Amino acid sequence: MRYLHQSVEPIAEFLESRGLRLFLLDFKGEEPSKPVDATALKPYLEESNLLWGDNPNTYLVAAHGAQPPTMMVHEAVEQAETESPIILALVAYADGGIISVSNQQFDFQRETQSGEWWKPTNLSQPALSSLWLRKLLAMFKRE
Repeated sequence: MRYLHQSVEPIAEFLESRGLRLFLLDFKGEEPSKPVDATALKPYLEESNLLWGDNPNTYLVAAHGAQPPTMMVHEAVEQAETESPIILALVAYADGGIISVSNQQFDFQRETQSGEWWKPTNLSQPALSSLWLRKLLAMFKRE
């Protein structure tokens, strides 16, 4: 189940109420996961508004217990949609917001927009590099 969120407070409350641990992972699966706390959600949401169609560098997973192994985002999404230690995958949406992925609908997902159309492969080949786009915008600001 996939949902698009524009607010992180309900996600943070869910994590706390379930006693879930939050981990930051590299989008491409090249770096080990790092434990973070729910305060990482707000900057992550803010960063999503700067992606401009590009890949996020990282994503988040919520799990009970042990730190998850290194994995690519599509692997984490697959695990979150099945019965696995990963309860929730959280991925910055390229046009702003956070996509939550789970194997069931949780209360915090009921009041938000469906994201069933989203697939992690949509982010694997961005149309424009955000660095290139930022340079282009900077040129227009100088004039």
